Amino acid sequence: MVQLAALGSDADAKATWSKLSKQASDLLSDREPTIEQKTINGHVFYRLRLGGFETSQAARAFCVRLHARSIACTPAVF
Repeated sequence: MVQLAALGSDADAKATWSKLSKQASDLLSDREPTIEQKTINGHVFYRLRLGGFETSQAARAFCVRLHARSIACTPAVF
């Protein structure tokens, strides 16, 4: 998986996905996001993630393509 954002609400995560999927439609249109709730040190975050990568190298390469468009992306090993 790759992580695109960690936000304060499910609604923010959905709005961010909507924005990003328009910004990079050629890279994101065929992908379904996963929004995962996580509590860290008493703070709730909603992780916006994408899966479907065969290897960690494929996930890193995908992030490089997003970074070229000024979109944050981190291979999710956490």
